[in-house]
Amino acid sequence: MRGLASGRGTNSRVLLLVPDLEESTGGIARHARLLWRALEELGCDVSVLALNGARPGRHASQASLCESHSFDSDRRAFVTAALARMASRPGLVIAEHPHFSHLAWASARAGGARAVVVCHGIECWRRLPYPLRRALRASDRAVCVSQFTADRLSHANGIPDRQIRVLPSCLPAATVAVDGTRERSGEPRLLTVSRVSLTELYKGHSQVIAALPALLKRYPRLVYDVVGTGDGVAYLRDLTRRFGVDHAVRFHGALPDDELVRRYTQASLFVMPSSGEGFGFAFVEAMAHGLPVVAGDRDAAREVVADGQTGLLVSPDSCGDVATAIARLLGDHALRARMSSAAQLHVRTRFSFEGFRSRVNVLLRELALGVA
Repeated sequence: MRGLASGRGTNSRVLLLVPDLEESTGGIARHARLLWRALEELGCDVSVLALNGARPGRHASQASLCESHSFDSDRRAFVTAALARMASRPGLVIAEHPHFSHLAWASARAGGARAVVVCHGIECWRRLPYPLRRALRASDRAVCVSQFTADRLSHANGIPDRQIRVLPSCLPAATVAVDGTRERSGEPRLLTVSRVSLTELYKGHSQVIAALPALLKRYPRLVYDVVGTGDGVAYLRDLTRRFGVDHAVRFHGALPDDELVRRYTQASLFVMPSSGEGFGFAFVEAMAHGLPVVAGDRDAAREVVADGQTGLLVSPDSCGDVATAIARLLGDHALRARMSSAAQLHVRTRFSFEGFRSRVNVLLRELALGVA
């Protein structure tokens, strides 16, 4: 057991290394917050270090009000703090990004702890630099947020299947109920919630915009709401002008939680025909609000969206397929209603926090660190 010891026969101290805890639309930050909460509710004593973030963040779980430490992108201070934490001899070091794998492995090796690296998406689908790849292979587990990411990680970096575990993300709170206010304005509305980055054009905003001219002929009052910030907003605004649909597209930037909920409530469909999702938390959140989803069929969305039941999967390269799927759902109120109910049930049964916490506990017990 590598010297793991506590009053219950295990070492429940965990060092969690994360890129960020605060980014509202980032799947990695969300997963980190969920993992922190699960570990605490399972009885672990968690110390969290966040590379980015200018001020300490306060954990939102009911188990405690532990504080994290943020380092405002100061990598030297972040690494120094991580190594210093080994003086408390944690039983487990978790890196919430493969770029931290060498730090997690070195810290764990120095303190006789176990090491786990979490892998999310495109950052691990390609061959990693040798130091990171070696550290990842030397870690006790590579935890992936989807089977799609697990397969890509294994193929690109030679991580054996026996070392990989899948831990999908989940909703942090109870499923949101549909309250009957949807579409009262009479305007059919499409919604996308994600980062809007030039490096993440795979999200599919461009395909939706390109599909709008055909859709507007059939639904002239159609509105496309884009929520999220990033350096790609100017590009998308220009694209709307080139397609002559700028009057139908609303760019809202980042929204507070209450306003975001209002956007979900007003929307008819959630559309994000992405080709590069490592998991697709946005789909889970949309389905929890009772929204049918239009998603791409080439990435982990296939593990999140039940095609034909909670939404439609389409080719992310085909504007025609995107337009056809949207038109089919907008034109069939009964189908949307069935998918709305099915989507909420799907989230409750597949992506609950209780299920997430249970899978975390299984991982801890595998590593001889179970505390609950």
